[in-house]
Amino acid sequence: MDTERVDKYELLEAVGSGGMAVVYRGRDTVLHREVAVKVLHPHLAGKDAARRRFLREARAVARLHHPGIIEIYDYSGDDAPKNFIVTEFVRGRNLRQFVADTSFRSPEAAALVCHRLASALEHAHASGVVHRDIKPDNVLVSERNELKIADFGIAHVLEAENLTVTGAIIGSPAHMSPEQIEGKPSDARSDVFSLGTILYWMATGRTPFAGETPTALFRNIIEGRHEDPRAVNPAVDNRLARIIEKMIAPDPEARYPDMGEVRRDIASWLADVEILDPEKELADLLENPDRYLGALAGRLLPVLRRRAAEELKKGNVAAAMNYCNRVLAAAPGDAQALRIIGSVDRARKVRRACLMAAAVVLLAAAAAGTWFAWPPKGEPAAVSKTGGPASIVPHPTSNVEHPAPSIQHPASSIEHPASVEEPPEPEAKAAAAPRQAPRLQTPPLKKAPEPRKVKIFVKPYADIFIDGKLFASDSRSFTASLEPGSHRVEFRNNFFESQETPIEVPEDGPVKDVRVELTKVRPALLKVQAPPGAEIYLDDTYKGLAAASMKDPVVIPMPRDKGSRKVTLRVVKPGFKSHVQEIEMRPGETKEVKATLAPEPR
Repeated sequence: MDTERVDKYELLEAVGSGGMAVVYRGRDTVLHREVAVKVLHPHLAGKDAARRRFLREARAVARLHHPGIIEIYDYSGDDAPKNFIVTEFVRGRNLRQFVADTSFRSPEAAALVCHRLASALEHAHASGVVHRDIKPDNVLVSERNELKIADFGIAHVLEAENLTVTGAIIGSPAHMSPEQIEGKPSDARSDVFSLGTILYWMATGRTPFAGETPTALFRNIIEGRHEDPRAVNPAVDNRLARIIEKMIAPDPEARYPDMGEVRRDIASWLADVEILDPEKELADLLENPDRYLGALAGRLLPVLRRRAAEELKKGNVAAAMNYCNRVLAAAPGDAQALRIIGSVDRARKVRRACLMAAAVVLLAAAAAGTWFAWPPKGEPAAVSKTGGPASIVPHPTSNVEHPAPSIQHPASSIEHPASVEEPPEPEAKAAAAPRQAPRLQTPPLKKAPEPRKVKIFVKPYADIFIDGKLFASDSRSFTASLEPGSHRVEFRNNFFESQETPIEVPEDGPVKDVRVELTKVRPALLKVQAPPGAEIYLDDTYKGLAAASMKDPVVIPMPRDKGSRKVTLRVVKPGFKSHVQEIEMRPGETKEVKATLAPEPR
């Protein structure tokens, strides 16, 4: 087979090969850009099933337009002599190589990566496409610090005919879902499972499922047998472990129903330690992993210590210990975490001692016969030295004498007056004294802390939300009355990206002002109506297909100190005259442009 050229694409070098095709780094001779060209193996080109599957991949990926998914540019067509798919070419390495080169086991970094992958797969699932082979080798980390999912070669289009042979195993064994192994129908939850194995692997340094043979591996996956991620890496806390376990549950019904919930739970877990912008944090991680991970530990420790102290103050001992464990995983011997753990241990020892003392008192009461009936008020019944009925003994605090009743001797009809016992000695008095019921000490009610005044300043202006509730609109300054404790303040502006900041309101002492300047300008969005196949260029930079922009608009970054930006739009399609237009865009604006392309004269 001639691999020098396919249609208008030059094949420069082979960069990969699989069971169905060879992938080349190529060059588009018309648009003069670098591309990836996947060419179907010659021995499969004559097989109708293989050609249909190849076409299915092209159609599946063509409907997906997401920054986390490889973009498809072209397809050879059903009747072409050589079947090929043309996609963007990503320079870089795959996720497995990235992790090996970086050598990290950071749960937070793992969550950032999987948050982006969940977003991309959420888009694919919404378009009716399930990948079915999510693994580190199919995730690319580009030189431009982008994360992209590749190789939808075995993707299953939900509404299409299932071309997979029943019972056939398709996918990568260590990351396959149980239903794929058993040849059962798979849906979006299969991708949830596979992504869960990646999250486990990145957070702990090992895959969750293993086996000496493929059969043993498959059995462990089907039965859900794996080591607790917290035991593999103590930095994995209880909440993240629950997220992982829910993703890799062997029963699909027990997993997350969709990637949207996965993405939201991961984002919530990250936000708990004040990682509030996963996309920006991921870009920083990919740009310089060592620098980011080194700084991350310093950022997290104060937050985790504060969270531990807050939970302990609320009485949530388990949550406090969870945060302390995360601190000690990053900084063994941390003084504050050890103090919190020590205080919890002391409290537990005191509680155990109190319980033991109470148990001793109850056992003594049971031995004295007073377990079920406490001595009534007034005069206690004295116990006869012989064990039989006894006369009434004057109450130690009373001067009234009570006559003792006569006792009928069982062997005689003669009544004998019962003898009155001598007053007991001091020790005996003490022994005969009634046991007093313990008095419950009711702790005094703690007065609710008074609300504190918090001054909030924002530049240039914003809608101010506190704990999710709107407090002020288009405001530059605002004074809020807040209960002592932790709060979150969010600032929203049509021209700037929303910004959120945590605040701590003390019960006493000075209250710090909140001062925020919004600096990240919202980009403008551009939609272009044009004939099918037309491509968009902005200031001579390729921005994708016009048809794709109607669903996922082109993002145009905006300058910080200017109210607008002018760009030159060029819409191109072979055989048609280009549409050229200068457009002025404003921050946060979405603009739709209609480009009418006239055919070039022949």
